[in-house]
Amino acid sequence: MQIAICAVLVTSSIVAVRGPIRSQHLDFGFQPNNALLVETDLTMGEIV
Repeated sequence: MQIAICAVLVTSSIVAVRGPIRSQHLDFGFQPNNALLVETDLTMGEIV
């Protein structure tokens, strides 16, 4: 029983790690290297 549980855990961890690794090589339709992150502060527009 312990070997079966260990096999399931190892297999699921391998699958969980391979997903993000594969997503790094996907074609998103733009170059992520040249992307910008814009942040806004909505509390600055508060009327006093």
